[in-house]
Amino acid sequence: MKNRIILILIILISFAFINAKFLTTAELKTMKEALSVINCSEEDLNFDKKWGEGELLLQPVKDSLDKPLTLPDISERLKNELTETPVIASENTRKILGFESSSITVKPINKFKSKNSDEFINELLMILKYNENIINSLNISNEEKKEFYNTYLGEDEVKRDIILSLNKLPLDNLFLLFKNFYPYFNDIEEADISFLTDKQVTEGDFFISLSKDGNHEYIVGAHPFEIFIDLSGDDKYTYSDDYLVNSFHCILDFSGNDIYLGAEKRGPGSGLFGIGIIIDKQGNDEYLGNDFCFGAGVGGIGVVIDEGGKDLYRANDFCLAAGYFGLGILFDYSDDDIYESSRFSQGFASVKGIGVLSDKKGNDIYITGRRVLHQPLYNNHYQSLSQGFSIGMRGEDFAGGIGLLHDKEGNDKYIGDVYAQGAGYWYALGILFDESGEDVYSAWIYGQGSGIHLASGCLIDLKGNDSYTLNDGVGQGGGHDLAVGFLLDREGNDYYSGSGITQGGGHANGIGILIDSSGNDAYSGVKEIIQGWGTGDRNSCSFGILLDLGGNDKYSTQGKDNFIWFGTKYGVGIDKEN
Repeated sequence: MKNRIILILIILISFAFINAKFLTTAELKTMKEALSVINCSEEDLNFDKKWGEGELLLQPVKDSLDKPLTLPDISERLKNELTETPVIASENTRKILGFESSSITVKPINKFKSKNSDEFINELLMILKYNENIINSLNISNEEKKEFYNTYLGEDEVKRDIILSLNKLPLDNLFLLFKNFYPYFNDIEEADISFLTDKQVTEGDFFISLSKDGNHEYIVGAHPFEIFIDLSGDDKYTYSDDYLVNSFHCILDFSGNDIYLGAEKRGPGSGLFGIGIIIDKQGNDEYLGNDFCFGAGVGGIGVVIDEGGKDLYRANDFCLAAGYFGLGILFDYSDDDIYESSRFSQGFASVKGIGVLSDKKGNDIYITGRRVLHQPLYNNHYQSLSQGFSIGMRGEDFAGGIGLLHDKEGNDKYIGDVYAQGAGYWYALGILFDESGEDVYSAWIYGQGSGIHLASGCLIDLKGNDSYTLNDGVGQGGGHDLAVGFLLDREGNDYYSGSGITQGGGHANGIGILIDSSGNDAYSGVKEIIQGWGTGDRNSCSFGILLDLGGNDKYSTQGKDNFIWFGTKYGVGIDKEN
């Protein structure tokens, strides 16, 4: 009986430790060993990291701070929930963000059933009227739209009362609306509308354009509610100069090498207290914009779905999957693509926002920065704030959101500067999740699994021989100031080059963890405060943990194969052959 009770207690203790489901048994066992070496347990990592209020804090962000070893599990779950389909992503976003709703009923839309162009136009007009009814129920003026838009992009100072009032808007209705009408457009096949003839219809605030053959040029955003459907040709879609007019636009383009052009303050595929969608079926396309475009949602939903072709995405700020009080989605399904932007992009989120960039296939290049200097800290390095990054409003104490960059396969290059590649700042969560390929990660500071100021950042790479370079530190599994940074690399011969508070580094009550599960790896750095380094701060502790579970490895500090070492009182490294 006594042995039985002991066995049950052991099982319960083990279960309590292994609530991080994504980590393997070997990874969890070695983590437990590392913590025991410094006379600690998982519970010691779960200390309270919330010093401010962090208003509008999202549950996944809170969970990642409360239980740091669940951060990979949270990251994988969010990857699965937010990259499956646009509808599944929007539904899970709706649940996470928890917006207000109103008494207005959001009903399902009937499936496509038209047999000629006139019937088709009548169906589309009904959809536009349906959207108008729901979107106008927000009852928000253009002046209010402008005020909110400007508070985020830094043109005006952020005012707490504006943010709190906007949080009361029934934005939940927009997500229900998207869920109900998006399948109508997504399910239309080219053969279904072979009857199409060139036609344009304007009816009040509604505009519909149908085109069958040839190359066309369109102006997007000139009407409050718009639908463009184009069957073939190399087309150009240019956004209107007035960024406040449009509440809904949907572009469905079936083929051709198309160009999508943004205006100064807005571009196609953006939702400003409404919904903007691009569905491009095939072709080598160019998406060229400035701010607020190509999968950007401010008080709304912005979506880009590109199903085929080698594509170029180039824009400035708040673009390529960015969400602020809303959702930004960019899904690219095939071929080698280039993503280039300045800031707040490539899987970015701020307050009550989620941004998801998911590339399913191809050897891709992701570039951010090169436009706005990170002054006064640097006069020669640029803000990225992208590639799976989220940030809250520290001065106003509003929590951030969830930024996710996901790449399924291919040999990819991620190039950033300041804040990039799985990083979070101020009650926020940034995730970069790469499933396979020989990848290159390069940034200057705050990146590659970096948590800064009460936030979490996670980078997960499952397969491939990868290279990680972070010149000035705080990353590669680095946590600073009550934050959590986590880097997990499962397979491959990898190279890590860092500076201070990297490769399992914790500072100012931060937690930094790097786990490399297999392969012949090399760890280098120019400072000593790396590779399992953590110390006491503010009458508490900072944890730095580096675990290497296999292969013949090399270290620039005291680490070596089959060895346990201490960075500081709360810093530890373990290297195992198997």
